[in-house]
Amino acid sequence: MPEIDVSTLKSCSATFEIEASNKLEGPGSQFVFRSRTYIFFRIVQDSQSSFTAMTATAPEDDRYGPRFPHQDKLLGVVDCALDQIGSAYDLKKDCRNRDYIQFSGTGNMEELCRLLDHLLFDLERDYVLG
Repeated sequence: MPEIDVSTLKSCSATFEIEASNKLEGPGSQFVFRSRTYIFFRIVQDSQSSFTAMTATAPEDDRYGPRFPHQDKLLGVVDCALDQIGSAYDLKKDCRNRDYIQFSGTGNMEELCRLLDHLLFDLERDYVLG
C-alpha cells in the first residue's frame, strides 16, 4: 500500500471505535471497526505495523451488533476510495458467498482508524452511520 498522509484524509462525523474481536480463526490480533450501531470492518494485525482489513459481512458472535446492512453501497464506497488513494485490494467471497473487500497495509492503529474513517466519508452522505 502506498504511503498515505493521513492528515489529509477527510473524516466523517460519526464516532468510530476499534475494539478487540475473536470472530476469525488464525494468527494475529483481531479487531472490529465499528460505530455505536454497526460493524464496518474486521482487522487482523499481523505485526506491530502491518494489518489486513476487510469489510464485515456478518455480525459478531457476541456483543458488537450487526454489520452495516447496505453492503452493496459499502463495497462501492470502499472500492472507490481505495482506488482514489491508489491502494490495491481484493474482492472476495465469504463462506456464505457474500462479497467483501480485503486490503493490507502498514501503519499504526491511529493511522488505520483515520484511513477507515476516510473510506466511510462518502457513505455518510446517504446513511446514518452511528
